[in-house]
Amino acid sequence: MAGPCYSCGHGNVDEAPAGDDWLHEIKYDGYRMHARLDRGKIQLLTRTGLDWSRRYPRTIEVLRSLRVKTAYLDGELCALRPDGVPAFSRLQAAMDEGRTHDASRQFMPARRVMPPPL
Repeated sequence: MAGPCYSCGHGNVDEAPAGDDWLHEIKYDGYRMHARLDRGKIQLLTRTGLDWSRRYPRTIEVLRSLRVKTAYLDGELCALRPDGVPAFSRLQAAMDEGRTHDASRQFMPARRVMPPPL
């Protein structure tokens, strides 16, 4: 698999751009994360390329169940409240307390980063 794949940056605007050339995604209340799957090796990488795989073993376990040889997923790692709503404060608290194995509830795909092969 090729080297790191970095997602686009973000910014605040008053309204979304118009036109067919724009894609929009929902911002969940979590950490932007890339999941890199390469023939059995799985890494969770932050936007800046830090490897957070050891912090989220439960997420690695779930990603391992995907039936793919290679993939690069761009998504958001979230901790969910009992009602299913993402809560960033829960994710932060879990990291501060060293209990990220409890917090890695969902990796929500943001978008496909690369087109499928022809």
